[in-house]
Amino acid sequence: MLKNHLDQSVKSDLSLVSESRFSVGIDVGGTKIAGLLLDGNNEIVMRATLPVPKSSTESLLDGLARVALELIDAAPSEHRERCSVGFAIAGWLNAASDFVRFSPHLPLTGVFVKHELEYRVGRPVVIANDADAAGWAEFRLGAALDYDDAVCLTLGTGLGSAVIANGALIRGAIGMAGELGHVCIDPTGPECACGGIGCLEIFASGTGAERAARNAGLMMTGRELVAAAELGDRDACAVLDDVARPLAQALTMVVGTLDPGVVVIGGGFGTASPYFLDSLRRQYAALASRPESRPLVPVEVATWGPEAGAVGAALLAAHHKS
Repeated sequence: MLKNHLDQSVKSDLSLVSESRFSVGIDVGGTKIAGLLLDGNNEIVMRATLPVPKSSTESLLDGLARVALELIDAAPSEHRERCSVGFAIAGWLNAASDFVRFSPHLPLTGVFVKHELEYRVGRPVVIANDADAAGWAEFRLGAALDYDDAVCLTLGTGLGSAVIANGALIRGAIGMAGELGHVCIDPTGPECACGGIGCLEIFASGTGAERAARNAGLMMTGRELVAAAELGDRDACAVLDDVARPLAQALTMVVGTLDPGVVVIGGGFGTASPYFLDSLRRQYAALASRPESRPLVPVEVATWGPEAGAVGAALLAAHHKS
């Protein structure tokens, strides 16, 4: 039963909530569906998790709906009808139809996910790319809170990104704005999972770090690489410098094109290593325009960690309904 996965350690007494708007946010990753319930003060009042059912598209959609319905049911009875629901999905989503154009790790490619989930949940839902949702969480309640314009990067297995301009999440003509991880930086490079050649995420991500380590003769996982660098291992530090370099180059293009007030770095790999972040800042500063012509944009660490996608999905759903 899904209820066995519920974590009621955060604010179990829902009667203390002072606002009426509740929202559910659900982030579907490669191995786990992670959901949470926000109250009207944007406090987490309930969490729910479920292993990702990958046997079929139907089983995955059913699992997502189960988590949503359990969390809706956890809201006070008088607020359940107005509870909004948002889903953060790893993939490229068409902005107009919420059609999943491509989802490399989930059986959702070619699926009209919004329609399917609304049928199962029995109410309107909001669908967002997972990196967009994570960026929205940082913009509304995290490291980008004090800015109207921000770029938020999520470095995990791959590299996702969100662009917020003048307080609005930019989705683009077909919902794929801000896909910095799939910009070609090496036309002679290897093929990416997206089908492109030499994409940035091949080089600047957790997977990219492991690739760089192998090329340097270091048989380390990303976690081991980070740990070695924090202990001062010169070879590990050199590999992280190599991973940070193309990302620093990309930041100069992002800053020059979008003029954000802040760049936020999140994701399991992106926030794991202070050395990597320091290297990224140093290399970005060395490549950027001189401060007298363009001030350096601060590069900050994301605050929401692994819950950013679910929090952002809930906030987007509440924002859409308001």
